[in-house]
Formats: sequence, structure tokens, C-alpha cells
Amino acid sequence: MMNDEAINQIREVRHIISEEHGHDPQRLVSYYIKLQKQYPQAQFQDNYSEAVQASRKLAAKDSK
Repeated sequence: MMNDEAINQIREVRHIISEEHGHDPQRLVSYYIKLQKQYPQAQFQDNYSEAVQASRKLAAKDSK
């Protein structure tokens, strides 16, 4: 079972990602699909900062 800290980190990352996409469900789903295609083998389970960096990198590409 995950500890509270791990759950809090997951929620924080999800909120950051949602905020970067204007809390718009359609934009968010589109983002996750692009992320999945860009990093098909990636597993960010144990690396919080790597997940945030990947999210921001992709969001920056989308805003251009």
C-alpha cells in the first residue's frame, strides 16, 4: 500500500499538469496521449522530479 507521501506527490503532479493545461479535460487527455507516444517505455513511478520535468517539457512544446 502506498504511503501518504507518495499519494500526495502523485496528486501534486496531477494538479500541476492539469493547471498547465487550464484544467481543460480535452486538453489534458490530448496531453496524456502525446506524452504516452513520446515516452512509450517510460516509467516515472519512482522519480517525481523526472515526471514533472517531462510534463513541463511537453507542455512547452505544445504552447509553441
